[in-house]
Amino acid sequence: MNAMNDTKLTGVFCKLMAGIFLLYLLSFYIPPIKPKTVFYLGLMPLGLLWLLWRPIALGDWLKAFGIFLLPLAAIQLLNIHGMDDIKLWLYMAVFLTCCVMVERSTWGAERVYSVFAWCGVLVLCYSTVDWLWIWHQSGQWIRYENLFGRSVDPINTSVFIASGLAFLWLTTFEPKLKQHSTLALFAGLVVLSGLVLLAALVFQSRTALLGFGLFMVAYIVMRRMWGLGLLALIAIAVIGYLAGADQILSQRGLSYRPQIWADAWHRIIDTCGIWFGCGNDGYGFRAEQYRFTHPHNLPLGILYSDGVVGLALIGIFVVAYVRGGIRLKTPWFLISLIGIGAQLTNMSWLLTSPKAYWIYFWVPILLAFIQIQREKVDRYFAARQHTGNAA
Repeated sequence: MNAMNDTKLTGVFCKLMAGIFLLYLLSFYIPPIKPKTVFYLGLMPLGLLWLLWRPIALGDWLKAFGIFLLPLAAIQLLNIHGMDDIKLWLYMAVFLTCCVMVERSTWGAERVYSVFAWCGVLVLCYSTVDWLWIWHQSGQWIRYENLFGRSVDPINTSVFIASGLAFLWLTTFEPKLKQHSTLALFAGLVVLSGLVLLAALVFQSRTALLGFGLFMVAYIVMRRMWGLGLLALIAIAVIGYLAGADQILSQRGLSYRPQIWADAWHRIIDTCGIWFGCGNDGYGFRAEQYRFTHPHNLPLGILYSDGVVGLALIGIFVVAYVRGGIRLKTPWFLISLIGIGAQLTNMSWLLTSPKAYWIYFWVPILLAFIQIQREKVDRYFAARQHTGNAA
């Protein structure tokens, strides 16, 4: 009887978490809902309650996720300034727990994320029509920065859409088109690439194209789709060139990234030292007359803050993640490459308070890692069930 009640309670917890998690994803599109409010009042309390409800099972939880959480904790401790640094690690630990609960819910992570992905398609349709209307009225190709009356970050929004499109491709369209014909699969790849290019144009986001490019390289290699994949990329490149995509994307001028990266590198070598980096010193990275708060590159950001030691620590997880993702061939691994590619030019932090990049960077990484650690996650749930029966 206790086992049955515990199973029902687990199901209720996980289904409730799936609903709140979906609300959190959609809050980045829906103006009245604030993402941080959903996180702090919904995800965080429920995730903590779930962990502490069966504290005896925390050992099995750490066995399942220690290879991810312990290197992150070590990196935080390298440059700890106070409780805020520990708090950021706790946020990530709880968010990982939330992803575990969503993945184990009756809805499942794929069904929850598919709603977010289809909403991204609707957002792309709406913003494209509005973007074209503005061009028709003004003759200017603007960078679309206001969605449903709310100011949005165009880079994050474009990567949201690209990640959702890739998810729908891997889980819905690719399996069906494979059964139809090679020509249908080729046409689907061209349409997918064209839609991502459209999102990059509307939001003038070269970062989205970089992330999608990394996804496509890995996709072609893992599917051994050399000829078909390369032909699709060539086709969309030609279509984009004929449509003037290069002119629209170049309106914002040259990127300052190379100058930022050079300044960060010189400061590491000349001032701080490459082994332990510069820490969180608040330095403003120079690019012409501007100063930037971070290096706009994730590996360089880790090197700047934590040196070679920090890169080595996070490398423990990266090696396990890449090996497991390639072996398991989970769609989440491929989708995560879009966020990883975006982080090569967009952000340079691993642990922060909840931000938009969590959705396209951490969500697919965590869901892929949960599937890679499937056996250990099963043992964690078995330990929760056992302690519940003992009680």
